[in-house]
Amino acid sequence: MEKRKSIKEKKLYLSLGKSTKLLRERLNALLETADSNISFDQWLIVDLIGMQAGINQKTIVKVLYKEPASVSRMVNKLISKKLIVRSINPLDKKAYQLFLSNKGKTLFEKIKPEIDREFKEIFTNIYERELNLVLNILDRLDNKD
Repeated sequence: MEKRKSIKEKKLYLSLGKSTKLLRERLNALLETADSNISFDQWLIVDLIGMQAGINQKTIVKVLYKEPASVSRMVNKLISKKLIVRSINPLDKKAYQLFLSNKGKTLFEKIKPEIDREFKEIFTNIYERELNLVLNILDRLDNKD
């Protein structure tokens, strides 16, 4: 019995990796056809800033489960592409806040509906109760420590 559970746990792990890869490829292709010149991981940062202007890099690291160095590289790339701007937090001179530039706002407004439509299409065959079940299971895995 324990061996079968172990096999299923490994299959779950591999399936999650495969699903994530396929989703990332599909969403990267969408961003490419939209001529956005950014990756899906970079889009996730643009999306977070678009939804929460003034967010800081530490929060992005927590939300995206990325390494601080990776987020820093992506933020710097987005700044060099003039999609976001970094400014000093007026309440804490040691901290920075991130905002969309005008170019970033235009991209966000153009791409957000397309990404949302794509997510809706990808998950169209999954019932809300099934989605909640999977999320609950993944939350339990995340809170295992």
